Amino acid sequence: MELVLVRSTTSDGRVIVWERNPEHPNGEVFVVGDRKEKRVALTSAILVELSKGRLEIVFAMPAAPIVEVEIDVPFAEPEQKKRGRPKHFG
Repeated sequence: MELVLVRSTTSDGRVIVWERNPEHPNGEVFVVGDRKEKRVALTSAILVELSKGRLEIVFAMPAAPIVEVEIDVPFAEPEQKKRGRPKHFG
């Protein structure tokens, strides 16, 4: 399931949504009206609060984490042209 970063649209301290669902990070989400950002799964409970306007999406996250990987690739030096007279064989 897709993860998103949401925040409440109010700052009244009331509970917006509390849900236990294995799709959420740590299996549970608790969002109150404090305008703080929370990482949640797009479950039906979250979708309902988004449609009511009590939550807003701050950032949609990729399904898989982005991992930076360093790859050691040998660097090939460009060939240097040799100066001088060409050698003749034969």
